[in-house]
Amino acid sequence: MATNETILTLGNIAIPVGAARGITQTLQPIDNGDVRRTVNGTLLDLTRAENRKFESQIRCSDMATPAMAELWKGQTLLIECIQILNQNINPTFTDVTLIRDPVTNSVFGFEADGTKINPVSVTGRDVIFASDVVNVEFRPILNMMILATSVNTDEYAAEEGWSIDLEEV
Repeated sequence: MATNETILTLGNIAIPVGAARGITQTLQPIDNGDVRRTVNGTLLDLTRAENRKFESQIRCSDMATPAMAELWKGQTLLIECIQILNQNINPTFTDVTLIRDPVTNSVFGFEADGTKINPVSVTGRDVIFASDVVNVEFRPILNMMILATSVNTDEYAAEEGWSIDLEEV
């Protein structure tokens, strides 16, 4: 449940007023194998497509914290991210399949001249635009597992902080 202070959703965890101003989120690919050179010098991709997942760190320092006491390592949460993903479309198309489910009303396309356009329709990951797009941006919905949580208090500054580390299941 989000407040009007943030567009982030952490499953059904309440984010009270005063707990989300200054929030940051990073998304990065998980470690997924390696690339190696053969004895002939050819570079080989040893990563696995099914392991193309994200990890995320969410950090905030404000006057309150979300209900973190019931969040434990290993629990899963459906996260409506604040971080935007950009997906390149090459060649240009009007029909696009996104790499992850999008948050409602977060999908926008960009034409070759940089004009930002709204989609005609969004059904799951399938998006249709009225004209060809070269890039699509959206906020992803990710099913993630908690790796770590923390809360901290600065008594003198009357400030509380919280963080949560997650990895896509």
